[in-house]
Amino acid sequence: MRSRLALLAVLPVAALLTVPAQGQPTGQAGCASPTRASSFTATGRAAAYKGAACTLSTGFLTSETHLRVAPDGTIVQQPAETVPGVAGTGFVKGAPGPKPQTQVTPAGFAVSRDGGRSFHLVYPSGAQWVASDGAIYIDSATGRLYYYALSPVAVPADGDVPVTDQVPAGYAHLMTSDDNGRTWFHTQAPGYIESENPRFVSGPTPAGGDRPVPGERVAYWCGNTMLFSYVQRDCWRTLDGGHTWSERSTIMRRGVPIHAECGRDEEVFTAGDGNYPQSASDGSLWTLVRCGSRTFLARSTDEAKTFPVVRALPAIDELRMDSRGTMYGVTQVGSALQLRTSRDLGRTWTKPVDLVAPARRGAALGQWALALRGPGQLAVAYLTAHKGAGWDGSVTVLRGSSFVTSTVHDGRSVLVTSPSVAQDDYIDLDVAPDGSAWASFYGDCGTDPACATSSPNPRAKVSVLLHVS
Repeated sequence: MRSRLALLAVLPVAALLTVPAQGQPTGQAGCASPTRASSFTATGRAAAYKGAACTLSTGFLTSETHLRVAPDGTIVQQPAETVPGVAGTGFVKGAPGPKPQTQVTPAGFAVSRDGGRSFHLVYPSGAQWVASDGAIYIDSATGRLYYYALSPVAVPADGDVPVTDQVPAGYAHLMTSDDNGRTWFHTQAPGYIESENPRFVSGPTPAGGDRPVPGERVAYWCGNTMLFSYVQRDCWRTLDGGHTWSERSTIMRRGVPIHAECGRDEEVFTAGDGNYPQSASDGSLWTLVRCGSRTFLARSTDEAKTFPVVRALPAIDELRMDSRGTMYGVTQVGSALQLRTSRDLGRTWTKPVDLVAPARRGAALGQWALALRGPGQLAVAYLTAHKGAGWDGSVTVLRGSSFVTSTVHDGRSVLVTSPSVAQDDYIDLDVAPDGSAWASFYGDCGTDPACATSSPNPRAKVSVLLHVS
């Protein structure tokens, strides 16, 4: 939410597609709303792979949205919104008056433990939270769920959050659950004035590093210190599954840069960039560092205490790394999402492949998100301009030597009319353990029953999920 009320390698392209996906998708058995899927090759031609897709809804309102899938298949989507109180807020409970959906609408999670057939509402730590600018993450090995929230939506709030920790915009609220949201532990990092769209990551302990408590992995939370001006980006670490956190470093800042390689160029970070750490199988962390028009790759081997620059890179917007050490870099170039991979830690890269479905190419590209699970298990979700007006939502999944893709309308002429008017900044997706992709979009309300308590307005949105296998 950006306003409150407001040397490329000469490796062949085929090298990109030789990493097999782990496991096989479970398919779309029992899908109530099957959606057309097609497949294409790295050159954009039709491929023989038979994919499947399904459109679902959580049954709740939503806005800028995140989604994660646990190792046991549990699906967690955030936010799931309700609209009690004046003007859609929870600050005056039960008061009369209009109840339109807004960016500070009370919210929790929509959770499904049956493969998306049904969803129920979960309030982390028993409290309702501001819908926008959150972050969720599930450790792919332990299944532990992490959640960052901007602020409680009502003060005093219900649930397990101490009143002294409920001051709006004064803390980074960090919550964790080891049972897919049934029970929660809440803590907070002070001094963060609405850290817009931060991120979590977790991984094994690096050689010589501090070891976590038994059963846990090292996890990190990195975020900006202040909304709009950002100031600096800090990283914190937990060794006990999120019960306690300690600040490790500032990895970027305004003014004089942290990294000497930047020279006089300020490090570039905003509310929507991809310059956040990614974990490798040896416990190291890798991140993009941008300064002016240059991009660097930095690595930490001391659990986020330092991030020295390793080398310069071609322009990359989002970086991911799998357990075999393969790096995946995606860059938006006009209306294309160009994927390159590197198997030598960023020294050389394959030629680019456009992840956008051939039928959607040439249309203006809007918001997009990238997800990776195991080797070869890569997916991207994106908005493309609908002919005439509005936007459609699509997903492309890497599937062996080809890509499978689908676009969702859910009975509408467009998925969403105007993300900018609604001030929704992002969409999201995750790759499930079986290699299928779950994408989370927001769609225009229309006559959806979930919108019955929200008067028609540009910020009223309903959750639309797209499952592609």
